[in-house]
Amino acid sequence: MNRPQQNRVSSRPVPRKRRYNILFLGNSGSGKASMKNKIVYNDFRVSNNPYDPTLEDSHQTYITIDSDQCIVDIVELNYDDRYAGLFEPLIRQADGIVLMYSICSPESFSVLEALWTLVKLVKVPEKKGLYVEVVGTMSDMWEKRSVKAEDGRALAERLNCGFSECSAKEGENCDVLIENLIRKIMIGREQEQISRDARRRKEDDEREERERKKIGLVKRVLKRCVEIMTMGT
Repeated sequence: MNRPQQNRVSSRPVPRKRRYNILFLGNSGSGKASMKNKIVYNDFRVSNNPYDPTLEDSHQTYITIDSDQCIVDIVELNYDDRYAGLFEPLIRQADGIVLMYSICSPESFSVLEALWTLVKLVKVPEKKGLYVEVVGTMSDMWEKRSVKAEDGRALAERLNCGFSECSAKEGENCDVLIENLIRKIMIGREQEQISRDARRRKEDDEREERERKKIGLVKRVLKRCVEIMTMGT
């Protein structure tokens, strides 16, 4: 996956279908900031900027997938069930969601099902594609691992999500994670467009059929009127 320089902005507007909003969601300390920094700035180290864990932190990068340039907006959000209602707009706006936990933190892993439930409550009623990945971060810290990869994979399968483990420090699977997620969104959008086109064609055909029946009825009525008038003469 090739990434142009961050400050390179095309003079032409980028079509909506090539812009993707990705939400990193997880507990504080689950590795979201390091992952975002690695993907956006190619440096996993967290900046020293003040950060409010109850607020979203949004960053933008450009990537190229299959010769298409894509703008990717990455929002990282620390989950706190006291502010769950504030997260709904961000979940609703997200094209793809990454549920993150640290392989060194059972606590960060234990909240993922609650996060998944929140995501479903917001996204499913919209009847749009639901693209969610479960990701274990800090895979380079294997000596401190307290969440087995098998447990992460089993949870992802139970939630019907993709699964991977990543290391922002080593760069392992970071770009692949975003690329695969965006590919799923691309395919989903194409399928949604095909479905919309099919529904539109069906509606057009049904409307034309109703018009034909209406015209046929009018013709029969006129014909009958002419017959009655002819009989009267």
